[in-house]
Amino acid sequence: MSDPIRLPSFALLCFLIAGCAPPGGNGTDSGNAFQAALTVAGEGALITSAREVADLSSAQLFLTEVEMEPCAGGGEDSETDYEGDFTTDLLLGTDLGTIDLSIDSVCTLEVESEPASGPSIRIEGVSTGGQDFVIESSQQWEFEVESDVALQADTLNQLFLLFDLDVWLDGVDPDQGTPNAEGVIEIDSVYNSDILAVFEANVATTGSVDSESGDDG
Repeated sequence: MSDPIRLPSFALLCFLIAGCAPPGGNGTDSGNAFQAALTVAGEGALITSAREVADLSSAQLFLTEVEMEPCAGGGEDSETDYEGDFTTDLLLGTDLGTIDLSIDSVCTLEVESEPASGPSIRIEGVSTGGQDFVIESSQQWEFEVESDVALQADTLNQLFLLFDLDVWLDGVDPDQGTPNAEGVIEIDSVYNSDILAVFEANVATTGSVDSESGDDG
């Protein structure tokens, strides 16, 4: 697998999907409790002049791990992880739940999408030519997203991991593909793979972190 993709961070307005499923954690040596709730979502307008897509009905990113690394360093012992298989809905946003942290800042999110079977990304929609299409990437992804977020003790720190769907689909024209017998344009490693190559190159350039702190979840 290639080296992790390093991406800059910038603040973006987004939303929190409510719901908590605490995986557990420790807090800091000083006794102050640090908590974070992570939401994974897409952003960007659904329709742009750069996109040959009339409608998106589904945009899923399948995550296997998210690691939060503190700004002070400290190696693996200082990381706090979300581990497990998460099917995230980038159109609606998916809350991965609340986690207790042993760190007071987050400078890096390492994000892995390495499912044992099935695609890592699946997009469904309708092209501007009126054709149903499905994009499936089976590539294993590892993003390294820089953030620099100072966390507040004894409150819930909201973190948002965002992927720009406009960038993902920039220059991706499903109507250039060949439909299957059911009239669906399949874009994957077997069918219309040249279009998939454009899509995957776009995915490799996106990712950002936004933060917001509040007293309630």
